Amino acid sequence: MPWTPIRTMARGARPDFTLLTQPENDYITPAQRWLIDQLLDLEPGTDDVNGGGYAHKPGYHDTVAHNDARSGQGEDYSARDPQDRRGPHNRSRARDWTFKAAQRGDYRRFAQYGDRVLAAYRASDPRLAGWREYLGRVTNPVTIGGVATRRVGIDFRHRYLRIPDPSHDWHGHLSEDTEQVESFPNKWALLTIFAGWTLADWQHSLEEEDMSATAEKQIAELHAAFIGNRHQWAGGRNTVRLLVDLGYALLYGQPGTETTWIARQLAALGQAAGLDSTELAQIGQALRVELDAANIPAAVVDAIGAADTPQEIADRLRPALGDQAAAVGAILAAG
Repeated sequence: MPWTPIRTMARGARPDFTLLTQPENDYITPAQRWLIDQLLDLEPGTDDVNGGGYAHKPGYHDTVAHNDARSGQGEDYSARDPQDRRGPHNRSRARDWTFKAAQRGDYRRFAQYGDRVLAAYRASDPRLAGWREYLGRVTNPVTIGGVATRRVGIDFRHRYLRIPDPSHDWHGHLSEDTEQVESFPNKWALLTIFAGWTLADWQHSLEEEDMSATAEKQIAELHAAFIGNRHQWAGGRNTVRLLVDLGYALLYGQPGTETTWIARQLAALGQAAGLDSTELAQIGQALRVELDAANIPAAVVDAIGAADTPQEIADRLRPALGDQAAAVGAILAAG
């Protein structure tokens, strides 16, 4: 399949994750290379020179392992939070996008992309969920700490703005959660913001196409293996992990996991429980963040039966969560 740049795609079209070029070194993932090639095509005349990806220095351009060795485990800000302790520790997590026109003093095009990211941040756009920060320039001054500035650093995770160094008048810095560095869908989400797609455009791009007979058979087999024979494999963590993965499949449309069956089951479950698909996916995100440390009641496992309908599962899940319902609510409120 030929490489397809988003610049040539109709809004709402499904993503094409074919690579244009291979990663330049072992620290860069294929998904990261795919994103920067898309950005370079989106804005001709831009570049990612001078260590635009991996750089052996503190922060997201370096790996978690190198930051830990340099500063102590979890001491560097880019290796501290749970989202950065999870995922590969041998990969860069950042990319720089350099605008040659901005280096010459023409900031118009560069600021346009910063405007789009800032607007998405202010709208709590879910496409930013897997990203840590963006540093760059915007068109209209923003007041940060009492200072009016067009140079803006946006921390998506901790929800605050700061003023970055002057080099970000001409280059954009993108850093993402360590656990997302291999994810193409996470890159696609941010790319659609840069390209000016609406949230609805992005959501439409993830909608499932009709499944082939082979795909229908495969998902039926998966359903039988995971749900139908649950007592042969299911512990509390495994059961919740499955539900969370289904939520991620619905939200992100990850290739190889998205199916009509998943979408229908989750939609029915959400409707029966009084939740829409976005709320159900948010609960899945919150549970994934806390899953490793969670003490999951056996009642959650028992809430899922092999022949249960979504309505029956939904009716059982809420009381089965018990005290954890408050914890999940707190996680969502904080996020």
